[in-house]
Amino acid sequence: PPVLAVVPADVTVDCNAIPAPATVTASDACDASVTPVFSETSNLNGCGGYTGTITRKWVATDDCGNKDSCLQTITVIDNTAPVISSCPGNLSFQCASQVPPPSTAGVVATDNCDATVTITVARTSNGGTGCAGNPLIYTDTYTASDDCGNSSTCSRTITVIDNTAPVISCPVAASPIECPNAPVFPPATATDACDATPTVTFSDVTTPGACPQEYSVTRTWTASDDCGNSASCSQTVVVQDNTKPVLSGCPANTTVECG
Repeated sequence: PPVLAVVPADVTVDCNAIPAPATVTASDACDASVTPVFSETSNLNGCGGYTGTITRKWVATDDCGNKDSCLQTITVIDNTAPVISSCPGNLSFQCASQVPPPSTAGVVATDNCDATVTITVARTSNGGTGCAGNPLIYTDTYTASDDCGNSSTCSRTITVIDNTAPVISCPVAASPIECPNAPVFPPATATDACDATPTVTFSDVTTPGACPQEYSVTRTWTASDDCGNSASCSQTVVVQDNTKPVLSGCPANTTVECG
C-alpha cells in the first residue's frame, strides 16, 4: 500500500479553535501520483451543539487498489466563561418605591462558542430602613451563562436614603382680631415624596401685649416623615383692644336749689 506522511496527531481544542484540516501526503513504490482522499465526521452534540468530537480520515489508494488510511480525532471542549462587556451602573433613590424591579436590561455578554448567552439577575437587600444612617441597599447580581454551564458575573448597588423633608404649607390666619375673640388657626397641610402620611404637630407661643387684653399667639406647625426629616411653618394672630368701654346708668342732667 501507499505510505501516508504528515499524519496529524489527536488534539483537544476549545470550541472556537478547531484547526483546519492538515495537508496529508502519500507516496507509493509504484504509483508516482497518489493523492489522499479526505473525509470528516462531526459528532458535536454537547453543550447545545458545539462540543464533542470530530473525526478526520485520509485514505490513499494506488492504481492497484492498495490502500492506507489514518485517523485524527479532535476533541472539542468549552471551558471558557462568557465575557460581560457592559454592566448597569449604580443608582441612588430617595424612596424605596422609586427603585425599578430587577431587569437584565443593559447587560451585554458574549461567548467564544455560544451565540446566545443566557443572562439572569438576582436581587438581595441589606434590610436597611432607607433613612440617613441606615440606608437600604439592594445588590443586583447579573450572571451570564453559556450552554456548557460556564458563567461570569457582575453586580451593581442601588442605594435608598430618604433625607428630604416634607413640604408643609400654613394657611394665612385672620389677624389682627379684636378681643375677646380667640385666635383661630387654619390647619397646616403637608406632603412627602416617600411617606404618604407625614405626621403634623403644632406648638403655641403667647406673647403679652401693651395691656392685659392684648397679646399675640404664634403657632408653629411641624411635619415629620418616617425617617425623621421635618419642616415647619408658622402663623401669628394678634389680639388687640381698640374698643372703648361702654358706660351704662349715667344720670341725667338736673337743676337743683343750692343746699
